[in-house]
Order: sequence, then structure tokens, then C-alpha cells
Amino acid sequence: MNKRRTQYTEATTPRLIGKRSESLDTSAVVKAMFDALMNVTAPIVGRTKDGRLRINIRSVVPEGHRETTQGRHRRIRAALNDALVEQTKSVNGRWIVEKLDPRP
Repeated sequence: MNKRRTQYTEATTPRLIGKRSESLDTSAVVKAMFDALMNVTAPIVGRTKDGRLRINIRSVVPEGHRETTQGRHRRIRAALNDALVEQTKSVNGRWIVEKLDPRP
């Protein structure tokens, strides 16, 4: 009987480094970001070299553990994209606001 067994480790998982950060009100953050995009002079909005708007996400979402921060960024970007659909704009993974192609 030749069975392979995986090694059992009793330690905590390496992915969860520490205590998770407190929950963040996504709708309030998205509203603040949306208002900042309408007011281009806001400190959280900058411009790229080619003139597109870029959101400084680090000034909006506090840093925490990587697992928690990545989830927050993903949820906030999805909610912000839903809010920007009416203006035919979207936010890409680098937090740059882009115009969407008009759909037929």
C-alpha cells in the first residue's frame, strides 16, 4: 500500500498575517471619490502625463494587511465603476479614469 500523504502543519496559515482591519463603508468612500472626480481640483485626484484623471487610492483607503486592502480596493473599484457607467467612464486597475466606448 503506497499512499502519499501531505504534510500536516499545525501553524496558522501564512496568508492571514494578523488581525483584519475594521470594515469600511464602501458607499461613503465611493460617494467621496465620485464627488472628487466631479471636482478635479480635489487632493485625491491627479492627472497622468497624457491628461487622464487618476485617483490616489492610498489617500482614500487606509493601508492595512494586504489581503484586506486588496479586497477593499476590488469592492470600491467595482462600486465606483457602477456609479460611473452613466457618464460612460470606468476606472481601470491602476485607478485611472477612462472613457468607455459607446455601445451600439
